[in-house]
Amino acid sequence: VKSNKMSNVIMQLAQTVVSAGKQGASYGARIRLPHAFVMTILFQKGSWEYKVRRIVEMTLVHGKNLAMYAATYKAVLAILRTLSLSPSPSSRPDSFTEPGRPIASWHPLVAGGVGGYLVWGNYSGVNYQISLYVLSRVMVASARLLAESKVEPFKSLSFQQVYPWGTAATWSAVMYLWEYHPRLLQ
Repeated sequence: VKSNKMSNVIMQLAQTVVSAGKQGASYGARIRLPHAFVMTILFQKGSWEYKVRRIVEMTLVHGKNLAMYAATYKAVLAILRTLSLSPSPSSRPDSFTEPGRPIASWHPLVAGGVGGYLVWGNYSGVNYQISLYVLSRVMVASARLLAESKVEPFKSLSFQQVYPWGTAATWSAVMYLWEYHPRLLQ
């Protein structure tokens, strides 16, 4: 009975990893295709054949990388889950957590870091753009978390109050860099 239960858990974890990979590929393709289409048609020189090939290539790279990241993230969570489950039932974390979900607060940090290094750490224009996008989301979310945690000066400012100033600072900085250090923005 114990062996059967263990193989069920392994199958659930494997299905979670495969499902995450499929969802990552699908999402990556849906997100990148319209962006690649617009950017390529508007800004790329070359034949229509070249442009179509470029659109397909960028879409496939984004989809493949999101699939690899999602599968890696879930696989590392599964490994950490397995390592965290000790033989003694009284010292186990909640082993009834849905497969593919972290059972310790540090698990997403490790799984995200491993996936980030292995997948997004390989430089390409697509990976760089995605990493910059994720960095901006992390910065905004961190400021919101500080506000929710009642940390000064964040707690006394709303997103609506800060947004215009943050946007102004971003655009003023980028234009300064564009005028005096354009190579740094490439």
